[in-house]
Amino acid sequence: MSVRRDMLVEALSVLNDREKDIITQRRLHDQPLTLEELSSQYDVSRERIRQIEVRAFEKLQDKMRELAREKGMVIPA
Repeated sequence: MSVRRDMLVEALSVLNDREKDIITQRRLHDQPLTLEELSSQYDVSRERIRQIEVRAFEKLQDKMRELAREKGMVIPA
């Protein structure tokens, strides 16, 4: 596995199960689900799914930056 892939796998561990599922279903599948499909699955609004997705991305970004710093990688501004 590449360093970046290892970092992503580790970063995903900071997400709770729902956040991880939503990110995976929306962004990491070949056939991503829509907000509408996920909202039906979780019985919440599309807007709530979008909010969860945004928060999960922020958590992933923070963790990826932390891991990059630990590995001495240059972090873009």
